[in-house]
Amino acid sequence: MVRLDRNGADLVVLGERGADHTSRAGDTERPPPRTAPADWSERHLQTTAGRTWEQSAGEIADAVREAFDSSGAEAVVLIGGEAHERHLVHDKLPSRLRAVTYESEHGGRAPGAERDLVERDIAQIRAVREREHVAQVTDRFRTGAGSGGRSAPRAAAGIPALVEAARAHRIETLLVSPHGADIARQVWVGEGVDQLAVRGADVQAMGEERPATARADDALVRCAVAGGAEIVVVRDLEQAPEGGLGAILRRSEGEPPE
Repeated sequence: MVRLDRNGADLVVLGERGADHTSRAGDTERPPPRTAPADWSERHLQTTAGRTWEQSAGEIADAVREAFDSSGAEAVVLIGGEAHERHLVHDKLPSRLRAVTYESEHGGRAPGAERDLVERDIAQIRAVREREHVAQVTDRFRTGAGSGGRSAPRAAAGIPALVEAARAHRIETLLVSPHGADIARQVWVGEGVDQLAVRGADVQAMGEERPATARADDALVRCAVAGGAEIVVVRDLEQAPEGGLGAILRRSEGEPPE
């Protein structure tokens, strides 16, 4: 988040739940670049006499790019200031950042300035980004499910196929709908995250003496996360995979790129 006014800007790195790590930079001494969100303290950008806003906007844009790359942020929000000031900073950003930059007319650099309105705007932006991400993921799933021919499947659906893909750590993204019929189906698991099967005898064959049953969604999430997969919750029934569970698969070893 970038709080703007005519005198400069404050840079704030927001966590997933809204907790912030604020950093400020300017023509005064800048702290050294950081490498993780928790490292950011507070950075101010202060304009100086005789400097045009276009020059200041360029410096703000440079600081935003630096903070974005160092913090691992997913979006930029320009708040406060005049509309032309926000637009100018926006235009100075690299194209890859402009695509994920949003503006809010509320707020400013003063403590507590329109805090409720700013939080509302940020919540709306996050909701929009979440919907866009879910749409992209479900589109990739549908495209992968429809692929065929000589290429390996890029999506999986149905408990047996999902269990096999999870066990082999081939799941790149696991889609879970709260309303699917498959999510509460029972599968068999062992103590190891890879000890997962449709039949208890298969888990015993993996070395587990006392396999137990578990909900399919719980077992698949556990195994998929262990394999580094992303979990995406799909609440829209029209977008959700049939049965409520689906996966986008990683390329098999030796499979040519798309």
